[in-house]
Amino acid sequence: MDAIPEGDGSAGGGGGGREGAVVLICFRVADTSVLLVAENSRIDRCADCREEIWVTAASRIAAGATARLLCDVCAGEEMYAAMKRGQHISLQLPTPGQIHELEDRLGR
Repeated sequence: MDAIPEGDGSAGGGGGGREGAVVLICFRVADTSVLLVAENSRIDRCADCREEIWVTAASRIAAGATARLLCDVCAGEEMYAAMKRGQHISLQLPTPGQIHELEDRLGR
């Protein structure tokens, strides 16, 4: 799950044209069989397709309360469309809190 600055919000619908807004990319609940879900994750919904997604506490803190939540599929489509328009896309590295959640889940 990565927080990314969003461009003009015109791709994928629902962006609202907020320059510099944050999008939180989350994995779909339907993909749980291939995912490692952090213990403190909660279920929310993708802002575009409304699929259920996993959101961890550390990811929510990193992205902020006003972040737009997208599943990895919708985020990929939105980033691809933005790049085709020549917009800059930037991904944030995992925060120490996000890494800690993963390590806890892995038993490290």
